[in-house]
Amino acid sequence: MFGSEEILAFIRRSVGVRGDAADAAGSLHSKIKKLSDDALATLAKAPWNGKSVTVNSGYVYSNVNGDGLYHDVLRITGPRIILDGYINFEQSSDYLYRRIVLDGNTIANFNGDDIQSYNLYSWNPSSDSRKNTHSYRLPYGYGKYYNSGAVDYSIGTRGVMIKLPALLPVQSSLVVEYMVTSGNTRPINTQYGIWHVAA
Repeated sequence: MFGSEEILAFIRRSVGVRGDAADAAGSLHSKIKKLSDDALATLAKAPWNGKSVTVNSGYVYSNVNGDGLYHDVLRITGPRIILDGYINFEQSSDYLYRRIVLDGNTIANFNGDDIQSYNLYSWNPSSDSRKNTHSYRLPYGYGKYYNSGAVDYSIGTRGVMIKLPALLPVQSSLVVEYMVTSGNTRPINTQYGIWHVAA
């Protein structure tokens, strides 16, 4: 039978003391310290650690005379890492084209009256797209069609909200742009908020 000295020695070896060095094969205290040190080291490798976060946000609500060329609403030049972000296109109309371009590749494109006439059937599987708010996937992120009868976003009667994925890498650029065809005037109606850091 063990005496109190032996039991105390066993507890010290198994549990250890607060001052034990971090060691995966050591006492309970040293194993916990090792887990804690590893977790903190992993967090320190987060892409924004020690970097200042840049926020680009705004709302463009102006009528534009068309020239048939694409113009920037927002341009972020890489290399950057998008921590989070969204882009909202309020209802569109004929003669207005909007798109999101990542590193030269169009990831979302809204032509003419896609939003105005509820023609987002390729992303909205419902037979009556006017009454739903189904999401649709993009090559990067996802979008959500809405109208004020179903969801009140307080930013327009109808539109598409694009959610960019967290930690999206931008090698050369992320561009939100519009085009109004020649001889026409249309409102741009675009809102955005994007948080990013240097890559």
